This record gives sequence, structure tokens and C-alpha cells, in this order.
Amino acid sequence: WLSLAERLTRNQQIGSSKFAKDALSLRTEFSPGASKLSTFKSIKPIKTQVPPMNETIRSIKSRRSVRNYQTAEIPEDILEELIDCARLAPTARNTQPWEFIIIKDKDTLDNIGKLASHGPFIKDAAACIIVCSDDYDYFLEDCSAATENILIAAQSLGIGSCWVAGHGKKYAEQIKEILNIPKDIHVVSLIPLGYPGNNTPGIKKRELKDIIHWNHF
Repeated sequence: WLSLAERLTRNQQIGSSKFAKDALSLRTEFSPGASKLSTFKSIKPIKTQVPPMNETIRSIKSRRSVRNYQTAEIPEDILEELIDCARLAPTARNTQPWEFIIIKDKDTLDNIGKLASHGPFIKDAAACIIVCSDDYDYFLEDCSAATENILIAAQSLGIGSCWVAGHGKKYAEQIKEILNIPKDIHVVSLIPLGYPGNNTPGIKKRELKDIIHWNHF
């Protein structure tokens, strides 16, 4: 196994060298004896260029919902890293209402998979993160942001994941019972995790041109 730092660093290479070369190509060489007019004429128009795709954008664009997993375990330091990413999500008034339960016990994963009608495949996952929250005005928004952080971080580490609904589902109350979650705490989402068992095909997304609006709907 690589160390956690090595595993994280390995996926953080970006195309900075190419971008730097592009920036250098825009530089104007000034001659000490050149007049202001000739110097002005020597300046070439700058072409707007989208920077090279970096690892964050690549992880977002390559993420898929994975429901089939290998039997390999996920190291605890990696699971903790996912929670560390989750806790840094935006939160209204810095309330940070979230609590995270990491499930690795196979019997518990099996029970949750049987209860969660939207996530029977949880039983096959290496782990499952239960995202919970105190009750306050913006708990759903805050914990949804934390959930997305987990999904993107998992993708960047080669771990498959799937967002399984928790809030408003009848099985959420049953899951609270088996996990000893207090009654006043909400179960917002369930995130099964595992190294992908097979290639997950991409699904067609709406084209950018069909959903983007400028200045008005």
C-alpha cells in the first residue's frame, strides 16, 4: 500500500506546465531603444483560453453512480479522509450540523441493504457512510453539500460511490433504530463505497447548450 500522502498526491497532477507555456507565449519582449508607439504596435492580441482540465474538474466529470463493488476493503485512513473532505463543505451560518457514521461491519451493511429500498446494493459495499444532521433550517442543504464532497473525493481516489436517499424515507427511521441514532437527528443520505467491480457505463446527460441561460430564463 502507498501511504495516504502518496495516494493523494498521485492524483493531483495538473497540466500546469502547458498552461505556463501558453502564458509565456503571450509575453511581449520590450527593446530598451523602442519607442512607445513601436512597443504598442508589437503587442499581440491576447486569445482567451480555457485552462487545462485539472484533477478536480476531471473527478467531477468522470464520476458515476457505482452499484457493483469488489470485495477489497477500504483502509480506514482513506475513509477518514473522505469525512475530512465532507466536514469542509459550505454550511449556512457555519452551523456545521452534520454527523457521519462509517459502517464497515458486514452484518450491519447487510441489514441496511435489506431496509433501504433505494439501496439494496449497500450489502455488497466495502463501507457505507451515513450522513446525519441536527434539526435546523438548512440541514438538508448543508448535508447535501457534504455528501457531494464525499462523492467527488471518493472518485478522485478511485473509489466507487452512490448517493442513496435517506431524508423523508420510511426506512430512515428503521436505520436510526439499528444504529442508535437519536430521534431528533435526521438521516440525510447513505453513501455506499467500494472499489468498482466493473466498468460503469456513462449515462447521457443533458447538453450544456440545453440548460444554460444568460441573464434571464
